[in-house]
Amino acid sequence: MAPSTIRKAIGAVKDQTSIGIAKVASNMAPELEVAIVKATSHDDDPASEKYIREILHLTSYSRGYVSACVVAVSKRLGKTRDWIVALKCLMLIHRLLNDGDAVFQQEIMYATRRGTRLLNLSDFRDEAHSNSWDHSAFVRTYALYLDQRLELMVYERKQSGNGGEIERFGVVETIDIIIDHPQDQTGAMIMITMSIVVSQVTECGDQGHPVM
Repeated sequence: MAPSTIRKAIGAVKDQTSIGIAKVASNMAPELEVAIVKATSHDDDPASEKYIREILHLTSYSRGYVSACVVAVSKRLGKTRDWIVALKCLMLIHRLLNDGDAVFQQEIMYATRRGTRLLNLSDFRDEAHSNSWDHSAFVRTYALYLDQRLELMVYERKQSGNGGEIERFGVVETIDIIIDHPQDQTGAMIMITMSIVVSQVTECGDQGHPVM
């Protein structure tokens, strides 16, 4: 059996185990934790929109669900040594910041400031794939981008000002990694992530807003 096939099989077992644990051990929202595991699975296909929308729907109920979601994603990020799972978690956070309840900004900021492993992935290293240094670097830079973007969003809520340069650095670094990464080796999820970041930056620039 090829190493990639074995890796996929192990990833599928890990996901099923996490789903089983979530169903029996979750104190507040087992269905939410199950949806998060499915949206951040080990397979290298982009997350299903079905699970993203389910998470958005469930977290629209109360701040308690938002807090539970942040805790669950943080736990998933803290345990994984797989760049695919880490990237899917970050893409989920990005989507929640864009389309989720405004409380997400506060909860994620509070969690990060408490030392929770959420957007501080400066030491992330993939251990599940061979030749994955570039992918690990992309995950670290994307997390930095989201952290800078979150700080800018919170800053702009508190007072009117131009803090766009804070965010622009993260965007440039993220783009640089893609430029240096061979196109034939760049996974679909990384390209999707880049298209989201670039379109967001372009949209904000066209509207005269600071770079997001």
